[in-house]
Parts: sequence; structure tokens; C-alpha cells
Amino acid sequence: MTEDRIPRRTGRLTPIHVVLATAVLGLLVMPIALAGAKSPAARSSARTKVQIRSLQRRVAALESRPSAAATGPAGGDLAGAYPNPEIGPDAVASPEIADDSIAPDDIVPNSIGQNQIATNGVGQADIAARSVGASQLRSTYERVSPGSRVGANRFVTATASCDRNDQVLGGGYAWQNETNSFETLFSTPNVSGGGFDNPDQWIVRSASSAADNTLFAWAVCLKV
Repeated sequence: MTEDRIPRRTGRLTPIHVVLATAVLGLLVMPIALAGAKSPAARSSARTKVQIRSLQRRVAALESRPSAAATGPAGGDLAGAYPNPEIGPDAVASPEIADDSIAPDDIVPNSIGQNQIATNGVGQADIAARSVGASQLRSTYERVSPGSRVGANRFVTATASCDRNDQVLGGGYAWQNETNSFETLFSTPNVSGGGFDNPDQWIVRSASSAADNTLFAWAVCLKV
């Protein structure tokens, strides 16, 4: 056969070659596609991170701002004005104090007086055994009046006075000469000095019947 008669092969691909070429091309394109596209979960995570960073910046900005102090008059249980109000008068009463919440260390010495204790507010059950002694009680003392000289069958008055602002608790009288008979009109607190609530004198009016005599009044006083 001559050279011109040798049959030439054409460039057409058989079906098997097409399949193989398509598969190779797919393997090359898939990684590129996967690298260029993100899943919905990945996109959501990225947005969340951006939002968190934005919130962090806003919180930091708010924290860096100086806080404005409250001003103006205080109300409710407070008195005075902001920024330094005080607790108003009578704002703290029994409902605001829990049972057993006040201990001895919470009470300033000498801060509780007669005005802070209700009438009959302290009974025997409120006083511990041997908790009240001489140092917790007011002291007492006696005062004797100067002698009041009187003639026979004559009345005379004698007055024993406590120290200023102290209170008389009781009293009595005595004659210098006890052998003489005598008559007494009264022996009592003198309400004209201090009044009925806080008398500070003991007054006696009596008479010696037989001879001249001297009358003395005495008072038991409470130190206030």
C-alpha cells in the first residue's frame, strides 16, 4: 500500500474518553467551588462575631462615661437633697427593724433615754437576771431643814429642799425636844416647788403644845 492510502485517525473522542475528561474536570473545579462558597452556618457565625465585637465596643464606651450624680430634693423616707440625703424623721419604725437585728454594739452609750422607751415598755421579762445593779440606778440622798423655833402652843413650818432639778421621794420631821406633846397639820411633798409631777421639797407644819421647841423637816431625794 502506498502512503496516500494509509488511513488517518480523526480527533473525535469516544464516549469513554468524554466521561473520563468530565470526571477530571469536576475534580478540579470542586475544590475551587468549595473554597469560594461558605455555608449558612459559617456566615451566621461570622455575623455573630461582628455583633459581639460591636456590643463590646458600645459597653466599653458606656463604662468610660462619668456617671451623673443625682441632684434635687429627696423624698419618701429621705430628707434633705441629693447627692447626700439623710433618713427623714420617724422614717425607721418597728416594721423597718427585723427581730433581733439590733445588738448591744449597735447602740451608742447613753443614746436610749426615757423619751425612747414607751410607758410600760420594759417589763420583768426584758431585764436579764442581775443585769441591773447599783450602777444602773439613780442615787438617793437626804436633806434636813434648818431648825424652826416655835413657842408653846404655836404652829411652825419647816421645809427640806433637794438639790436643784432633783426629785423628792419621801420625808418626815422631828422635834428637838421629844418629851413635849405636839400636833401636826401635814407632812407632805411641797407641790408648790416643782409641781405635782416633780416636787423637790418636803414640807411640815406642826405645833409644840407644852413649851418652846424646834421643828426639823427631812427629805429623801432622788438624783436626776
